[in-house]
Amino acid sequence: MRADTPYQDPATWDRAPVFVEKDTDVLLGLLAETGAKATFLALGWIAEKYPALIRRISDQGHEVGCHGYYHQLVYDQTPQAFREEVSRARACSKT
Repeated sequence: MRADTPYQDPATWDRAPVFVEKDTDVLLGLLAETGAKATFLALGWIAEKYPALIRRISDQGHEVGCHGYYHQLVYDQTPQAFREEVSRARACSKT
């Protein structure tokens, strides 16, 4: 079962309201207040669009993991499409 959201189609993401930086900064502030560390699973699409956000997360001592480029379900992808999505996402971490 899949959630029906307006964000299912990555082609619409550039037109969607941007909350990721503001909301992540709120979370980073809460974590800093308590001295807690977290693991953030980021999409390659987010890392490519907001590289400074990913750097802030890392610079504050949190772990950043890759959650694919577009968050496509693995069982909906061919092995080649999966390899391409992971490779594209990982390439964003090198910028």
